[in-house]
Amino acid sequence: MRLVLDTNTVVSGLVWGGVPGQLIESAVASKVHLITSLPLLDELPSIVSGDSHLLAIGEYRGIPIITPATAVCRLTV
Repeated sequence: MRLVLDTNTVVSGLVWGGVPGQLIESAVASKVHLITSLPLLDELPSIVSGDSHLLAIGEYRGIPIITPATAVCRLTV
């Protein structure tokens, strides 16, 4: 089977697992073949870089806007 996954689905599968992660694992195990395209690859940096325009705000209504990495660090402290 050949699959074309949306960029968000690929990133979600790599980061969070779940059903998208199962699709990635199936590709690694050669059960399916992942197919991509230049437009999907071009989209990847904007998906991975996150919402930098939101980070520039810093805070909204007293709620800090932080990166996922910062959130993980705060959880482990």
